[in-house]
Amino acid sequence: MPDESLWNRAGIAGFWRRWEGQVVDGLLPLCQYLGGSPDRAVFRTEYHLANSRRAAVKLVLAGGRNAAMLLDRWRAAEAVSHPRLVRLFGCGSGTLRGVEFVYVVMEHAEEDLASVLETRCLTATEARDILGPTLDVLAYLHSEGFVHGHLSPANVLAVDDQLKLASDSVCRWEGECARLRDCDQWDAPETARGGVSPAADMWALGAVLTAALTQRPVCSSALAEPFQEIVSHCMKENPGDRWTAGQILAYLAAPIPAGARSAKRPSSMTWIAIVLAALLVFVAAVTWLRHGAHQTAPPIAVNAVRPNPVQPNPVRPQRPRASRATAAALRQVLPEIPGKARDTIHGTVRINVRVDVEESGSVADASIVPPEGSRYLANLTLDAARRWHFPPGNRQQWLLHFQLQQAGTKVSTERLK
Repeated sequence: MPDESLWNRAGIAGFWRRWEGQVVDGLLPLCQYLGGSPDRAVFRTEYHLANSRRAAVKLVLAGGRNAAMLLDRWRAAEAVSHPRLVRLFGCGSGTLRGVEFVYVVMEHAEEDLASVLETRCLTATEARDILGPTLDVLAYLHSEGFVHGHLSPANVLAVDDQLKLASDSVCRWEGECARLRDCDQWDAPETARGGVSPAADMWALGAVLTAALTQRPVCSSALAEPFQEIVSHCMKENPGDRWTAGQILAYLAAPIPAGARSAKRPSSMTWIAIVLAALLVFVAAVTWLRHGAHQTAPPIAVNAVRPNPVQPNPVRPQRPRASRATAAALRQVLPEIPGKARDTIHGTVRINVRVDVEESGSVADASIVPPEGSRYLANLTLDAARRWHFPPGNRQQWLLHFQLQQAGTKVSTERLK
């Protein structure tokens, strides 16, 4: 670790920019410094082993026991696979300029939420767009026995126009997820006394959501719904009182009770309409009493119409496009199809996906049921299906029927026995 005088003289960015042009492990060029802190930095790099010329490498100044713990954590995180988690390509250790460090190679992100919040707040729609994928990741991690460990705006990233969470802090809960950094404003109060937990992740989610809407992790005024309700349950002092990711998904999927809607007093025009309707009903009633009440209805001729010996087929009610089982999914995600790709769709492209659902409600596995049609569209659909979430319960299997059209996407579901 360089001494404090160096930091005071050159600053953090100046120190790390001197590392540009160096090569780590003989295969990772440090092309461009992207940001960091006194003990860690992220550089753009090229990593040909992952067939990607657009990758990033994070260097952490550490040695001894801390270095070993970080490497063990990153190797475990490499095995965690979710479409909304940044992929880790590999990790290792090295020495440059007489400084020991460990490193991890990952997907390159074009932007992060922290840089956006430096200039403006998010809109409610943008915050909702971030909330859904983040909940998907947390629900998946917690169901698999992992925690994110450091949810913050800097770790909410845009990778190829898709929102993802940084994964280099992911670790197994209990035992191997000891805290390896100082606490910051996104950490739960109990984090300073020990490691991290799913409940600590939920506190951090509340802080990130608040910052997204106000540019501050703690807000004294009320947020718009449903954010205020979610934040208030995420940032409970007692970890056991905080909502889980599954509970928030269920809350977002539940219909709004009639009593919870804002009751607005009728306007003057509304009252005029009500009075006119009442007058029309009164006039109609008087007219009927004067004329209709004294007329005798003609007798009904019993058996006047004989039934045909051959009855026509009865008209059956048309089945809805989506089966009743659709309501069983707490979260449905449609494939994100770029506009140019959607313009190439003619008619309807039908793609069926079979999903295996765990007890937690998360999708454990998903596969295309042949025929798949377009491989490109099938992969986008498969990615969307993996992010569905169902109510917790027994393990189950579902068949998701996607219908892709230029005008939009429809989906229906079928539970498999």
